[in-house]
Amino acid sequence: MDCNNHFVGATRTKDQWINDFFGLLPSRPAVRAFFWFNDNKPGESDWTITSCPNPATQNAYRAG
Repeated sequence: MDCNNHFVGATRTKDQWINDFFGLLPSRPAVRAFFWFNDNKPGESDWTITSCPNPATQNAYRAG
């Protein structure tokens, strides 16, 4: 799997997206929870945290 572009038009890697997501949460105090669809759905992006062999995605999620 290409961990740089998970779908056509992607501009960030999965770890960058996760870091951005967690970085924005403090500015959204109304957000009390979120759900991560840790699923590889056929015909869609692979949402699993372990979809990239590079540990950066898993580390970004853990840090968040």
